[in-house]
Amino acid sequence: MNKFTAVLLIAGLSGLGAACVPMQGTEDNPTPLPDRISAAERRLDEAERLLRGQDQVAQINNLQLLEEQQRQIRGAQEEQSHALDLQQQRLRDMYQDIDRRLQAIEKSGVTAVAGSALTVGGAQASASGGSAVGTEEQAYQAAFEQLKDGKYDQAVKGFNDFLAKYPNGGYSANAQYWVGEANYVSRRLDVAMQDFRKVLERFPSSSKTPDALLKIGYIFYEKGSYGEARRILQQVIQQHPGTVAANLAQQRLDKIQKEGR
Repeated sequence: MNKFTAVLLIAGLSGLGAACVPMQGTEDNPTPLPDRISAAERRLDEAERLLRGQDQVAQINNLQLLEEQQRQIRGAQEEQSHALDLQQQRLRDMYQDIDRRLQAIEKSGVTAVAGSALTVGGAQASASGGSAVGTEEQAYQAAFEQLKDGKYDQAVKGFNDFLAKYPNGGYSANAQYWVGEANYVSRRLDVAMQDFRKVLERFPSSSKTPDALLKIGYIFYEKGSYGEARRILQQVIQQHPGTVAANLAQQRLDKIQKEGR
């Protein structure tokens, strides 16, 4: 029923009520028509005021409902924005880290490891005229190129094939670390953690040990295990002071504290 119809109905009822009310005056002297019209108009005004009051209450209720819906929408948007910021920060951390490591290995890592391979596999290199070392380096570089190109699944396969063929070669520690890195970037966190632990277990004196330990701390952080993350990151700082890994561990600890984790 709309407002106009309601007013007409109330007016009709009011008129009917007015008709039922004894008229003022006597039969010879009835209430003047203008007075009766005025009374009807007063009733109509009162009915309109009532309707306006009801409309205002309904409008207030609707406004309150809209405000609550807007608060819920804003809350959901803020949660989504926060989750997106965290995801973007994780991606920035990962790609900055892998870029730094790729640049470092390109500048000096391969040369240093090649010298180590000659030392470790000296008898083999001497017997074959260096062809075995060259083959090992080529196999490592082939997998490494896949990693640089962002072909992480191919890189994992290449490095694992390399490790199966050269389990104790001069490049083996690096290869094991990069398997973990490729799985980490691909968000296979549980697998990556196992790969990084293999670096610690099989190559404890490797230069990749601090980095592998750091990544284990990162993975605990990303899985929400903040207590374990703090423990591992503090271990990096204590066991490998002054290293880049120790500096990154401290940055992540500061971030955890800032987030109130």
